[in-house]
Amino acid sequence: MGGGVFEVIKKELDKKNIFNIVSDNYLDFYLESISIMVREDIDKIINNIISGIELFDDNESIMIYWRHLQDYFLTSEHCLNFNWTDMAIPNQYFTNECVGIEKDEIIIECGSFIGDSIKELLEIMKRDDFKLYYCFEMNKNNFKKLESYLYNQSPQIQKKFICINKGVADNNRYIGYINSSITSALTEGKCDEYVEIVALDTINEVSNCSFIKMDIEGSEKAAIKGAKRLISNNKPKCAICTYHYVADLWEIPLLLQSIVPEYNFLLRHHSNGWSETVCYASIFSE
Repeated sequence: MGGGVFEVIKKELDKKNIFNIVSDNYLDFYLESISIMVREDIDKIINNIISGIELFDDNESIMIYWRHLQDYFLTSEHCLNFNWTDMAIPNQYFTNECVGIEKDEIIIECGSFIGDSIKELLEIMKRDDFKLYYCFEMNKNNFKKLESYLYNQSPQIQKKFICINKGVADNNRYIGYINSSITSALTEGKCDEYVEIVALDTINEVSNCSFIKMDIEGSEKAAIKGAKRLISNNKPKCAICTYHYVADLWEIPLLLQSIVPEYNFLLRHHSNGWSETVCYASIFSE
């Protein structure tokens, strides 16, 4: 469930003086945390967690990283009360505080949903000076809404967008996905429909880019692996969600760093709940 949905529910519960809340999503995270500790080498996990946090130099990133660890492994009060308001900042993915958007940017968005991030970029941040914007969205219903939103933009804006009704992962294949009104996730089990997914390295049209955004319900690591050549050659700015799986918190920045050792990293949070944490990677100019 998205951070915005959590916040609406939380406000209604607050009105009824119900403050201690555990979501089904959090129970999934907690069980996953226990599973990680049981099935994997504890020393290796600890070393990876330490290596992950060492990639971040600023206090804000370290505080967010540590709070997630508390939530995942210590069931802290922050998670029970969705108490992330002190960490949340606006302008998710394109915030100038982290990577920002430059003129003539070539953007690849993996998980465009219905165009909500695009709407924020165009209507709130008032930025339309990018060069090209590739939208990957596998859900057919969401894709239609995305196209409808872009259809209502000016011709000058429309020509900058290329919409692709496919998912993104580590290789090209068809796979089932589970569909709901707020999320779509790939699955090898029972599914609602089958969809084509692709590795970005196999798509010639996107061989050049300067910015990659990913919010694909836990498929981020696979998508990064399927874009190793693209990322290595272009060294794009990246905004990658790290909240869908527990280990994403450290595995995603470590994976990006293994592809582009020069990357600098920031971690930022963009909701009052525990979701919408993004890892930003870029090469800082002096």
